[in-house]
Amino acid sequence: MRSNLLLVVLAMVCALPVSAVTAQDRKQVRSFDKGTDLLLLQHDCKTDPDDIMAIATEAGMLTHPDFADVNYHLVLGSYHFGELDTKPYIPRSDEVMAFAFGVEGENWTNIHKDFDETEFVWPQATINRVAERVKRVLDQSGIVWVAEAGTSNYTAQWLLALRESGVDSEILRRHVVVVQHSKVNEDRTEPGNLQYTKQNASYFKIDDGNSSNRTPAYKDKTLSLIKIVTGADDRNNKNLAIWRLANEIIQAHPIPQKRIQFLDFSDTVEVWWILQLGSDGNSVQKVIDRYIVNLVAKSD
Repeated sequence: MRSNLLLVVLAMVCALPVSAVTAQDRKQVRSFDKGTDLLLLQHDCKTDPDDIMAIATEAGMLTHPDFADVNYHLVLGSYHFGELDTKPYIPRSDEVMAFAFGVEGENWTNIHKDFDETEFVWPQATINRVAERVKRVLDQSGIVWVAEAGTSNYTAQWLLALRESGVDSEILRRHVVVVQHSKVNEDRTEPGNLQYTKQNASYFKIDDGNSSNRTPAYKDKTLSLIKIVTGADDRNNKNLAIWRLANEIIQAHPIPQKRIQFLDFSDTVEVWWILQLGSDGNSVQKVIDRYIVNLVAKSD
């Protein structure tokens, strides 16, 4: 059984020294190359609504002229295993993905729908869908930049699939960059999976995007900002229409306390780090002004 095999393999590497880089300094890896690289945005969409707000924010960024030609792909459902029965996946997460990024399978992949809650594993075909996309980039000597808006459980499995297909571990360590801002996400990753990810990729734990530090604080309770993205006229701006749908989904969250009370797209701080937004996006206000409100995105 693959799930048991994976645990055995990952347990074996736990004793090995971690060769991946764990550091804040962005200068340790080259800049994102739009001609060769892939931005892989992996969201858990489980319990907290910040992922829904992060997806809406990323949609605005990726339609902005600064990043309109970035090669990207999103993953929906990269969550942890231990609390499936008590902390629900956010219903209708796929709707905001589809509205923002089009038909599933092109710019995004839904792995939630395939997850086996009995065996705690994704089917091999589900793992391979992303592994094959990653391999195409590696074959062209590009870098895959993984923004972990959730655990690294899924990342470990597609890394393992690549190793089993013959991709050299050194290629993975040089050409897969995993960026994680949340210690909570690290703690919720199965230990073997986290270790395997660190062993087979360049792993960067950056500062948490929930508070001001060496990364921006992408959380804000300012009522006027909340009204801008959830109540503004969206007739000529698809970004605001995406935010309105995101807000509708969040307000229907099965846990009332999780419904929107402030803006929180803290996971997007990993995109800020990867794409080196710098001062153009170092606050919630600047992100809204530059990537959401001031751009009239292309309508479908």
